[in-house]
Amino acid sequence: MRKILDEYLDGQLATAECAKVQERLAEEPELRRMLERMVQERALRTAAFESFDIDERKAAVVTAKVMATIQQAAPIGHVGLWVRRITVAAAILLLVAGSYLLGMKSARTQLSAEPQVVVRVMYYDDAGEKQVSEFHSLDAADAYISRVDVRRASMDMPSADMDINRSGAF
Repeated sequence: MRKILDEYLDGQLATAECAKVQERLAEEPELRRMLERMVQERALRTAAFESFDIDERKAAVVTAKVMATIQQAAPIGHVGLWVRRITVAAAILLLVAGSYLLGMKSARTQLSAEPQVVVRVMYYDDAGEKQVSEFHSLDAADAYISRVDVRRASMDMPSADMDINRSGAF
């Protein structure tokens, strides 16, 4: 119904439709209140849009005020001698503490490094090419060999000879 009332206020309705709207307005007080609110809303919108309309004289005044504010010399702050000394001391302290912590972290990393055990398993793949797989433990290498043997057995192919010495050497 709001759309029809908008068209009524804009004068876009035909004469017969306009008469029907007027009859409903006479019969329904709620519809009359809606029309009154719409008229008030339109008046407020019109006033708001007109306030945005600015002439050249007002624009020149506002521009001059902004330019005067921008061109004023800003005061330069003064940093006292003790503030500078404290800032330098704090920076040196942070530099020393950071160097110490970085050194401790790198020393801990070097001390905890242990030799890595690598177990290499050499085998021939399905195409008959020599392959090498590396493992970090003997158990992982044994598990891999078991999987390869199971797969080869399921394919009805002879299994490859994989001789692993328990010391990690071939």
